[in-house]
Amino acid sequence: MTRDHEFTAVASAALLTGVTVVEFSRHVAGAYCGKLLALMGASVTRFGPAIDVTGSPDTRQAMQQVFHAGKNCVALDVTRIQAALGAARIVIVEKDDHDDRFTDCVAQIIEHRTGLNAEAIVVVISANGGHDGYVPGCGLTSAASAAMSWGIGEPAREPLTPAYDIVDHEAGASAAAAALVALLSGRGASCSPVDVASRDVVAHFVSMLAQNYLPFGRPWQRDGRRPYMSGGIYPLGLFKCKDGYIALYCRSNHEWKGIVNAMGDPAWSEAERFQDPRVIARKHIEEADTYLLPWLEQYTKTEIMELGLKCGFPAAPVRYVGETLDDPQFKFRGSLQSLVLETGATVMTPAAPWRLMQAKPVAATAAKPRPLQSTTTAAP
Repeated sequence: MTRDHEFTAVASAALLTGVTVVEFSRHVAGAYCGKLLALMGASVTRFGPAIDVTGSPDTRQAMQQVFHAGKNCVALDVTRIQAALGAARIVIVEKDDHDDRFTDCVAQIIEHRTGLNAEAIVVVISANGGHDGYVPGCGLTSAASAAMSWGIGEPAREPLTPAYDIVDHEAGASAAAAALVALLSGRGASCSPVDVASRDVVAHFVSMLAQNYLPFGRPWQRDGRRPYMSGGIYPLGLFKCKDGYIALYCRSNHEWKGIVNAMGDPAWSEAERFQDPRVIARKHIEEADTYLLPWLEQYTKTEIMELGLKCGFPAAPVRYVGETLDDPQFKFRGSLQSLVLETGATVMTPAAPWRLMQAKPVAATAAKPRPLQSTTTAAP
């Protein structure tokens, strides 16, 4: 079927033109939230001390520049703060218990809307939320209290934690989304402050996996590089192959049949117990592993991914850093970009985590497909 539209890339830097943002940040979450809004074209003024980033001194210094690119970074000065708040449409506020001056300034904004105009949207980011009073925390405590750490690692060893400020990045992305929803609703100021807790963001991710266990009374425990019982459908996890690891993410009968087909439809796969990947996950994982795991180790990551594309099952290579930098999809999508640091060194950093495309009609070369029938609702 021939498409009747062609798509061209659209720069996202004009999406928030004219929107003024003030960012009070101390950690990665607030800084990343402001960075995402700046990438959309908002004018972001940032107040606060150096961002607390995981890594070596050189890494921490470089990350300050990565997070604050495109922002106007200003010291904590009362006159400048009042001028910035008076013009702000969105205010990103990150609670912090290390810097008394920063904490006092933030408290005035949250509790009294000091200096804010009537339309300002305030988004508050913290580890544990603000409904029961401020409780200090960080990404590690959020991962622990949301049970993510409990669910990651080998069953007989210690729980693991998400690495490299991942929790804070997710909280920052959720805060940016909350700010945009409030802005688009036109009623953002009336629902301010919008409370974003990194603990709740992580708990949402955990709950997506929990639904494979708790409603069915199934046991749940750590199981290394795969969720226990394959998360309900076999196979799911990271599996060793010829040159590293491959991620398989089977979620349906169709995808399991694709894997079996890639294996050459062996005789063992015709047995009744191997027809339903849900039954395999509950009762026959160990036996299925005796067939699947040796087969995977015959192929490279790239070969298995190609088999997945051909036979219809989801497979993705687990890449090392060097492989990621050379990934053809990342190059095609412009996912990475070079940045010259203040030290003169050039590093690779993530570009905007999205691509926007605009559809433009083209001359039809085939019959147009019948449009889908939609149900109208009263929702705006």
